[in-house]
Amino acid sequence: MRRIFTVCLFLCLAQSLASAQSSGNNPPATLHVDSNIVLLDVTVTDASGKPVTDLRQDEFRITERKAPQTIASFEPPSAHDLPAADVGKVVVNSTADLVKIGEAPITILILDELNMSFPDRAYARTKLLEWLGHQPAVLSQPTALMAINDVDFHMLRDFTQDRDALLAILSKHTGDVVWRSDSNGRTGEQASENMASTLGAIERVSQALRGVPGRKNVVWVGDGFPSVSMGDVGRTSADQIAVNLRHLSNVMLHARVTLSIVGPSLVFYKPQTIETQGDQDSANMSEYTGVTLSNDNMQFAALAPPTGGRSYANRNDLDAEIGESVDSGASYYTLSYHPSDPSNDPKVYRRIHVEVTRPGLTVQTRDGYFEEPKETGVPPKISTQQLAFDLYGAAASTLAYTDLHVTAERAGPADFTLHASAKDMTWSELPDGRRHADLILLAACLSSSGRLLAKTFATLGSSTDASLASIGIASTALHMHIEPPPGTARIRFVVRDVAGGRVGTADIKP
Repeated sequence: MRRIFTVCLFLCLAQSLASAQSSGNNPPATLHVDSNIVLLDVTVTDASGKPVTDLRQDEFRITERKAPQTIASFEPPSAHDLPAADVGKVVVNSTADLVKIGEAPITILILDELNMSFPDRAYARTKLLEWLGHQPAVLSQPTALMAINDVDFHMLRDFTQDRDALLAILSKHTGDVVWRSDSNGRTGEQASENMASTLGAIERVSQALRGVPGRKNVVWVGDGFPSVSMGDVGRTSADQIAVNLRHLSNVMLHARVTLSIVGPSLVFYKPQTIETQGDQDSANMSEYTGVTLSNDNMQFAALAPPTGGRSYANRNDLDAEIGESVDSGASYYTLSYHPSDPSNDPKVYRRIHVEVTRPGLTVQTRDGYFEEPKETGVPPKISTQQLAFDLYGAAASTLAYTDLHVTAERAGPADFTLHASAKDMTWSELPDGRRHADLILLAACLSSSGRLLAKTFATLGSSTDASLASIGIASTALHMHIEPPPGTARIRFVVRDVAGGRVGTADIKP
């Protein structure tokens, strides 16, 4: 069903994308995002591993590509605390409640049922239960529980501070026996699919939660995909992997996601060859700095450090590793700076180093990013494949996507009105002085089990004479006509900003 739906999306989106990108009379550079600022969430600990929370801005030093940077803004850990009146109370019981906690950190636990043997999956689940059982009844960090298997990536429990609610769900969830458990997808074509599914899950979480302020601590409980020798996959496939990794790195940066990996068998696998249709020439992997090992092996464990997280390997205290991953994101500083020497080369990894002048302390943050091309006055070309990934992923998910704030209401028996926040959209200036934005809409009718029953696409080009200040407080009304088929339990509306890539969702019962 997923593959059939994706093919249908390709066919529908090809026409929708052509329509959206041809609208507007060659709008020049977008006015939505200042891409020349880097935001860093930084944790600082002492020799015993305890967080240090009393540092001043002048005690931090930042370099990018060895060049000193000037700190533009500074927030101490106290700026990210839960409101004092809410400490010890269950304030968050869903994604919608996250607006109540400001920039306090949140945790996403992802149980990997795709890349591990059945015994390892059972062990990981048991240790996760043990860790939860030792937490207070009211969690200090709102926590969501998710799982990935060979069928889909789904939410087991939305964000909550209720420990017992998470324990109840996890106790009932035994997971499915993956049919390919003998090889765990470590070789051949299946390794390629596992790699795509694993990276796709991280991207979808990052994309969905980008609209939530503050740091997101993603804890991947599992081994992830196996090590891949980039020299074995051929230049064509290696180049595409490079593009995908650069894209994922920047999605996580913008969403303020820190990835930690806790796997019962997380070791440095020997390289495994992924089957590919590309040529078999060796690829130049110098551009993979920060996301692969020095011997040019693409490895899941290597994804965590560049985000400011850690990979835990060769330990037998999985519950303690989970606790360390969650605790490390509980207290953080936020610093920003404007790069002193920006470039326009998306293949260059711009390495970041942060240190403090106070001796004996350890600093942890992401170690760099890939530069994004500056606007050139030409509307960005969006691949149909990326659109299909974004729209289908949001439609099939039970995650609420928050990057473009959307609400839905019924306007008639088969008519619905969506309201999208104008400030989240990418507005470009037309030759006549007006401003223009393009959106793609998808309405998916889903059964109680999440099966797709029907879908409707629409594109919208919106133009306005309003100033940017006025746009910042306005919303755009979008209208759709849908006749839900029998068995529809909910309708999920997905709205994607064509130029900026922001995605928002809204659900409504038929």
